[in-house]
Amino acid sequence: MAEPLAPIRFAIIGRGDTAWGRRRRPRRRVDAGCEGGYRHQRRDTRDTPSAMQGFSDLQMSNCPVHPNVYRRSRRMSLSCEIRLSQWATTVFTLALLAVLIDSTLIQPRRSPAFVLSNTDEGSNNDQVIGANVNFNQSLHKRNLTARDGSAVPVYTTCSTPGSFSLTFDDGPSEFSANLDATLDASNAKASFFINGNNIGCIYDYAGLLVDRFNKGHLIASHTWSHVHCNQGNYQQLSYQLELIENASFLLSRRSFFFAMIKILGVKPLYFRPPYGEYNDLVVLHDRGYKGLIMWSQDTADSLDAPASSSGIIESYRSYPEQTNVLNHETKSLTVNEVIPSIIPILQGKGFSLQTSPSCLNLGTNPSDWYVSVQQPGTRDDSWTCNGTPGPESFT
Repeated sequence: MAEPLAPIRFAIIGRGDTAWGRRRRPRRRVDAGCEGGYRHQRRDTRDTPSAMQGFSDLQMSNCPVHPNVYRRSRRMSLSCEIRLSQWATTVFTLALLAVLIDSTLIQPRRSPAFVLSNTDEGSNNDQVIGANVNFNQSLHKRNLTARDGSAVPVYTTCSTPGSFSLTFDDGPSEFSANLDATLDASNAKASFFINGNNIGCIYDYAGLLVDRFNKGHLIASHTWSHVHCNQGNYQQLSYQLELIENASFLLSRRSFFFAMIKILGVKPLYFRPPYGEYNDLVVLHDRGYKGLIMWSQDTADSLDAPASSSGIIESYRSYPEQTNVLNHETKSLTVNEVIPSIIPILQGKGFSLQTSPSCLNLGTNPSDWYVSVQQPGTRDDSWTCNGTPGPESFT
């Protein structure tokens, strides 16, 4: 006689079961005391391995470790490993980013060749220039362009009709107060491209600079120590600019040297290189400068054997409107003889004596010439040129 068929048993579909009624794996049967210990663990300590100590050692000594303890412990372990891995990745990424920033902003760059393109005339012929450039020609608003595409505009000849610009380099000096008095008496505006530590220390002339600033003259950068810009690398040139204006707090390793910000509360937006020499103007671009202001006429008053005052005055008589003239406020001949004589001549021709940005049509408001950083500071022991590069020195 055939045996009766065994009844088919279907399990309730749970985790891992299929719609076809796959039976669960049989649960491991445990002692009632062990089960109580497991419940104690789940209630009080959420099934961590250390929970085995939370129940009586005598009660649990012969009990197998519940599978859930291992599973939950493994999940917690994996979670910790993932979190540690994420933290390690974040720390590594930040460290790598810091290295990249430091190498980009601090390390010297190559000095690429530069090309002057006459954008105003629409010329397709680019003129490759070297270190020494004669700017006694009209190169109005050409773009100085590096091979990598970074550039700042170069300005020379005024574009505002009837304008005339007197510019003075290398100061302040012992003759600066006389020059300011002459300009004030004639209601003339001028542009001053100043050094920090050249003929004298900039902090010794803080009051004079504040007075010039308040009267609407342009005060712009001429490097800290009147260096040959075509002989410096990226780091050296950036430091020369930083000393005179200290705009980049990221690069400010010697942060108490910030002359124009301390004295005037502003950072200049225009620059003139000493000797008219330059190479890596990417530095200006990176530091937020608007442009480089050169000149269209040079009185040559800085030569070892300059022309006589009468000869320079005659040159001024021949200058047309929209001329941007280079002078030096460190020369007694210029300050005490030439300027008092030529201002009436120029104004008699109907010329308006303006700052360089005004005559170049770059803006007549000081907000177009500077970036306001903070309120002017108060003189203290840090207002000194000690420990900074000396004249014509990068170090």
